[in-house]
Formats: sequence, structure tokens, C-alpha cells
Amino acid sequence: MNRYPVPALILLALLALPAQAAAQNKEHMQMEAELRMLQEQNQQLSLAVQQAMESFKALNTRMDAVMEAMRKAFADQGLATKNMAGDVGTIAERVRDNDTRLRAIGDEVKALQTTLTALGASLAQGVNTSSAAPLDPGGVPPTGTTTPVTTASPGPGLTLPDTLGQSPGRMLQKAKGDYDRGDYTLAITGFEQLIRQYADTEAAIEAQYWIGESLLYLNRNAEAINAFNLALQKGPRSQYASTAMFKRGVAQERQGDLAAARVSYEQTIKTYPTSTDATLAQQRLSRQVAPATSAPARP
Repeated sequence: MNRYPVPALILLALLALPAQAAAQNKEHMQMEAELRMLQEQNQQLSLAVQQAMESFKALNTRMDAVMEAMRKAFADQGLATKNMAGDVGTIAERVRDNDTRLRAIGDEVKALQTTLTALGASLAQGVNTSSAAPLDPGGVPPTGTTTPVTTASPGPGLTLPDTLGQSPGRMLQKAKGDYDRGDYTLAITGFEQLIRQYADTEAAIEAQYWIGESLLYLNRNAEAINAFNLALQKGPRSQYASTAMFKRGVAQERQGDLAAARVSYEQTIKTYPTSTDATLAQQRLSRQVAPATSAPARP
């Protein structure tokens, strides 16, 4: 038999329900609070991630700008270096040309001084060796003597210097005139005479180059090679040095010595990189040093 009647049990159950409901409600509220905290933390984390992504994007943009600036700077520096190299080559070429002209003017002045000195010496010698005695127009011949009538003999002729009117420049132009007319043999004779008479002048260096050109047109290639070698030895800094080196390669090529021709062309490109002859040498090399069948072009 139960100690408590059914109504009492029902009453007790009804009294316990609010307490359980209150406990469950409190637990539910705590869970909701924790959920809200997690949601807030998730939002903060999402915001932090978004800010980090924006920072990375900004950093990438700055890095791209820096890299682009560096590429542009390197490109500008390369272009400036290239232009500077070209300017230095042009300046060096002009300095070499001016130096050549100054030496040529100095040679002309020395030749003129030598000619004037020799001419003065010849005039002085003619005056000193003159046998004509001066007559005294107021003198009276001695008494008892007759004045002999003599015929004055001409004094000894003056020996003019061989260099009179033949400066290095004039001799060079005369020989080049023969070259321009196509009389290469006569031109070679004129150039060789200039070299013998004015061996240490700028005109003699240029004459040595033109000897090589003349021999090349006469198809005397071996002699032309030697002439160009002499021109390079005498004037490695002359205005015709690059052409002499290139034309030496042409003569070697026409002889069939393709290996030597290639060396001459490569030396032209390396030694005179900004010259027109370097461009011509590169063209020859690009054709694999094909044998030349036509006469060389005039410089």
C-alpha cells in the first residue's frame, strides 16, 4: 500500500516543475550568451582576416609599384649607359680626328719652315759667291791707264730646295688625284715619294693607307695586306685605322684566307665598335665571310 495518496504525488510533481523549468531556462540563457560571444569573436576574427587581406593587397600593390620602378630604373640606366657609351665613342672619334688634323697642320708648318730655311740658305750662298765687283761711279781711272772694257759674267745660279712648293699636304692631294682618276700605279709612286720625303708626318701615314687601297684595286692582294699592316703600325689612332683593318680583311678574303679575314673583321668590331667599318665587318661576318667578287667600295 502506498504511503502517499495519488493527489499528493500529483501536487508534489506540479510543485517541482517550476524549479526544473527555471534551471533549464538558466542553462539555455548561458548557452545563448556563450553563442553570442562566439558569434562576436567570429565577427572580430572575420574583420581581422579582412583587414589582413586588405593589408596584403596594399602591400602587393606597393611591391608591384616598387618592382615597376626598379625595372624602369634599370631600363633607364641601361639606356643611359648605352647612350653614354655611344657619346664616349663619338667624342673619342672626334678627338682622334682633331688630333689627326692638328698633327697634319703641324707637319705642314714644319715643312714650310724647312723650305724657308733652305731657300734662305740658297739665297745667302748666291750672294756670297757672286763674283761681280761693285763699280764706283765717281771714281777716276789712274793716269796713263785705260779702263778695260769687260763683259760682266752672270753669277752662279741659285739652287732652289727640292721641297719648294711640295708640302706633305700638296703631295698627298696630287697623289690622291691620280688615285681618283684610276691611275693607281702612278698614285702609288706619288704616295711612296711622299713617304720617303716626309716619313714622320701624318700625311705619310695616310699615304701608306692609300697605297694599300691602290694595291687592292690592282688586285695585288698580298701587297695590299702588307701595306695595310704598315698603315696600322704607323698610325693605330689615325682616322683611316679602322678602314685599314677592315680592308685588310677584304684583301685576305679575296686571297681565300677566310680564317685571317674573320680575325681582321672581329678585330675591327672590337677595336672600333662605333665606326662604319665595324658595321661593314659585321655584315661580312654574317655572310660567313663569303669570297668577294667585286672591287672594294671607295671609303
